Amino acid sequence: MFASSPLPLGKRTRSVTASVGRNFAFDVTVIPITISREADMTRKTLAKDQKVENPSSAFDKPSDVVKAPELTPEEKKKALNTWEQDARQLLTASNEGMPGPEEGLEKKDTHQFDDVVRAKDAIGQKPKHKPSH
Repeated sequence: MFASSPLPLGKRTRSVTASVGRNFAFDVTVIPITISREADMTRKTLAKDQKVENPSSAFDKPSDVVKAPELTPEEKKKALNTWEQDARQLLTASNEGMPGPEEGLEKKDTHQFDDVVRAKDAIGQKPKHKPSH
């Protein structure tokens, strides 16, 4: 159980007494942190940029990009283009006998090219044409 007093105006720290069981208590100093509106916006922008620049780290599957309300249509297109390029590279490497260490161990561990094509189609985009050599 915690016992604390409200933080007086202008005071930057607060002592909190916490008791655990019957015989143990300790004091903790709580320092409130205020995130400025600009810092919060910067953090959100960086998180959004990460979703666009490396979509496979932020989304489980390409169709999740299509459903992401925080991304604009242009950002979705860019994210799916990035995912398509990554999928093509993995597909090429796999065809050349160089599969990734996790590829194919589970059904979800694939290059996801087909999923990217379906997701791009859902937003009215077509996959980039890559001529064969």
